[in-house]
Amino acid sequence: MAWKPTRRQFLKVSVAGGALCLAGGAGCAMPQAAPTRAALVSPGCRKSKVRVAKIYMGPSKSHWPSPAIDLKDEMRKYEDHLARMKADLADVDFVVNEWVSSPAQVT
Repeated sequence: MAWKPTRRQFLKVSVAGGALCLAGGAGCAMPQAAPTRAALVSPGCRKSKVRVAKIYMGPSKSHWPSPAIDLKDEMRKYEDHLARMKADLADVDFVVNEWVSSPAQVT
């Protein structure tokens, strides 16, 4: 015989199960402590760092996403964000940091 609950019965059982989990019941999986992180190693490169070229592209008078955008300021924001992530990017070597405004400058 299969149990065919009504919507009300389903909600009651769901609330009871949720309360049991929040109370730390034996039937619920408790979260485990996060594993400690090993030193960062570049994928596929055990002896060297990943080399990344940061190339910021855009014209000097850009109108997207806003006509008032300052691309040099946007570049500084990204650089500040990457500087805060220095520990997470320990296996990355940024070899180029340039702003270009035409395809010819990329080469």
